[in-house]
Amino acid sequence: MPAPGGVFEVPLPTEQLTGTIGGEDDTNTFITRRMLYLLEGEWVANQHGFDRLRSDLVARYVPEDLNAQKIVRFFLNDVIRYWRTICVDFEHKTSDATKPRAIRLVKLRLSRMLLYVAGIAAVRETVGLDAVAKREKLALLLAMPPLDRLSHIYGPEKMVPVRALYATFLASIDDTTVRRQLEQPGTAGLDTPEFGDLADLSRDFKAALLALLSMEPGGDPLMVALLL
Repeated sequence: MPAPGGVFEVPLPTEQLTGTIGGEDDTNTFITRRMLYLLEGEWVANQHGFDRLRSDLVARYVPEDLNAQKIVRFFLNDVIRYWRTICVDFEHKTSDATKPRAIRLVKLRLSRMLLYVAGIAAVRETVGLDAVAKREKLALLLAMPPLDRLSHIYGPEKMVPVRALYATFLASIDDTTVRRQLEQPGTAGLDTPEFGDLADLSRDFKAALLALLSMEPGGDPLMVALLL
């Protein structure tokens, strides 16, 4: 069940999800629900309705007259904005000295980082396609879980180190002993060997994701869009 008081506590009409993108009404609640729906959402009932809503959202992000060489910048900017929102909210949530910082930081550097990179990788795949094809490609890729999406784009072999590192992360936070250390209040968990190991792993994970994206400056429209 959703957390009491959390962003998923109250049902949200679909027209609010599609009609509130940007502006003063686009609160953290709206952007969180919209981005998680697109980047990692899965249906539990009414698959047709779920897929139709995804297509409607993609259509909002990709105008019919978008040139084939143009990047899907509207969607990319929202993915970037959501990632930055998560990062800022992390600092807000952990400013309370009683809130555990270590477990949140580990999740930010791994599961949330994966979500972000899988989102911008999907954007790159739409370059060179006309508007209709951009919509179809984006909807197809967003229907896949993040790891599967990256595997589809870059191939299973290149994903081996990413999957291995992520599997280690999942096994670690599922270990009650490790989790107990990470969930110590405030910054106490940051001084534990368990956090140190996962911090090292997160650095390797980031490097593996950047290697997938080939993030060298110059010539890449995605890099230009990220910098601007």
